[in-house]
Amino acid sequence: MAAITFLALIPELIPLGPIRAIARYLLVAYLPGLAIWNRLRPSSPSLVDVVLYPSLLSILPFAWVGLAGVALGFDLRIAGWIAIVFFLVIGFWLGWSEPIGEARGDRVALGLSAVLVIFLLIVPFAANSFQAVAWDAPLHAAIVSRILGGVIPPDSPMMAGQPANYYWIYHFYSALLLRLTGMSIYQVFAVLSVHSLVLFTLAGYRIAGRLTTNLFGRISAAWMLVFGLNAFGWIIFFSYGSQNLDRWYSLVVPFAMVHGYSPSLGSFIHEFLDGGPFAISFAFILMWLDVVMARSQGNGGSALVTGALILASALYLHPLSALFVTAASLAALLMLVTIDRRSSFTERKRTIVDTGVMALAAAIVTAPYAWNILHAKTGKPLSVHFNFEFAKNQIWSIAATLGVMVVLVVPAVRRAIRDRSRAALFLTLFVGAITAGALVVKVALDAEYKLVYLLVLGLGPIIALAWDAWRQTRATQFVFIVALAVSVPTSALTSYSFTTRPPREKRDPARIRLLQWIRERTPADAILVEYPYWLEQHASDADYLYRDRYWFDIAVYANRRQLIGYETGMLEQWGYRDIALRQTLARKLTEGQPLGSADVSYLTSFGAAIIMVTNSAAVRPDTLDPAVYFPVYEDGDIRAYRVVVVK
Repeated sequence: MAAITFLALIPELIPLGPIRAIARYLLVAYLPGLAIWNRLRPSSPSLVDVVLYPSLLSILPFAWVGLAGVALGFDLRIAGWIAIVFFLVIGFWLGWSEPIGEARGDRVALGLSAVLVIFLLIVPFAANSFQAVAWDAPLHAAIVSRILGGVIPPDSPMMAGQPANYYWIYHFYSALLLRLTGMSIYQVFAVLSVHSLVLFTLAGYRIAGRLTTNLFGRISAAWMLVFGLNAFGWIIFFSYGSQNLDRWYSLVVPFAMVHGYSPSLGSFIHEFLDGGPFAISFAFILMWLDVVMARSQGNGGSALVTGALILASALYLHPLSALFVTAASLAALLMLVTIDRRSSFTERKRTIVDTGVMALAAAIVTAPYAWNILHAKTGKPLSVHFNFEFAKNQIWSIAATLGVMVVLVVPAVRRAIRDRSRAALFLTLFVGAITAGALVVKVALDAEYKLVYLLVLGLGPIIALAWDAWRQTRATQFVFIVALAVSVPTSALTSYSFTTRPPREKRDPARIRLLQWIRERTPADAILVEYPYWLEQHASDADYLYRDRYWFDIAVYANRRQLIGYETGMLEQWGYRDIALRQTLARKLTEGQPLGSADVSYLTSFGAAIIMVTNSAAVRPDTLDPAVYFPVYEDGDIRAYRVVVVK
């Protein structure tokens, strides 16, 4: 730890950028959890535990201390260093080193995680300048930009004057990493994705150890957690999408043809190629299930504190999935203790109470954060939806994407019922609870596909026990191994296609100059209104998928808010107000239409400069009222005006 601290403190004048950045990343993403876990860990932790638990226990405590520093008036960089010093003092005071016991197979699991992360993420990111910019990464980068601008909690980059209405602790943590390491926003996202896949693989291996001691079974569980979703998706890719030149996109889009389920289910690895908090939550969810399983098997003590902190971290990072997991795990545990006849009533009651206390503690510390996110929403993020057609589509989605995993785990479930295996029964009941929810819960903007991901997290560990059933004959061994093999191409093709045709951010030089002017020459609180020039950028299907890069480049690269951005459906999902009003007002401004008194009153209520960006395709300059539109920038066909509004 002393060596890492020394490297992290090397001044910026000395050209050791990558080494210094890695050392500082470890001080943020590993040191805090190590200081905490040294007081909570068992007497002889395994090598996997030493990598896994400190990483999981670092994010939320470091973010909390960083938030405290910001609340005291320090900027992000100083607040981050205060947090580092705080945990360094705790660590050196209480001590870092304790004996480590290497469990059988730990080095195999660590090696597997390294190989997977190199080929599935590091190589693709290297081809894209070590950046994660897939899917909605620009949206997340825009929220980070608001935090970098000193707005904490962040306001919305796409609906100026309204709260972000989004779980933002991931973005705050990313902003701290950016300030401390010197990496760009997208590079921070990439590093977090790499770390997340390592933790996810190790968490799968760790939880599989609750079901079997067989090394191949545990490795198989971790393997299928990474590759098991949409195992035959590559067949659809070659059938429908291989002729599309933008192959990375075409790997995903054909899945919209399969009974209407979400293209987001096309490939599991795409979540890690993105810059969002969903993927980083996977390891936390697995380890929460591991804690509940451990408690059902009689383990308690300091593990309960660890469990509460892991669940709280999941709730902060991705509340939607963590909420479902919490409810389903508690329901599964209740059913398990109800049918359990091997334990005394006292022990079963203690199991329920201890797990409930962990969940309650996590809920209490999350409540203020949840209120900040939800109190301003105008719409419901989810609803119960009893509809046969909806349930049928969900069943098709589950069957198409998880069919291979379900077939593999059926013998394991039978064995679990026969042997009364608490761990396997708990996971089976958890999968049942999530499935029931997936058939009746409607999530805004068709995001119920996330529940299918949660099914992967429940089914994957059972694969470990399934191997015990499938290895009985050479024929069944062959079938099992073939299933492991055929599951690889879907995610592997995603990474390959991302590597060969990475979704780089490409902008016209005039656009780059505009962003620089906005960043350097407009007030920090200015609100931008822009003609939707991105409609003309639809050169391929991927351009449609990647419109986020157009919607949010002002927020990301110029750190300015917009009067309105994104499509109506997305804005409604996030629960924003005045969507139709702002769309109408933005159209009036970019087309130079007269403003009514209500329009003027609405714009002046912001108390900020309104900058309108347009071009000749939207309006001729000679048609704009000079009393309202004052020209402030011109570069070829791009023009910007300050909107003069007076009540």
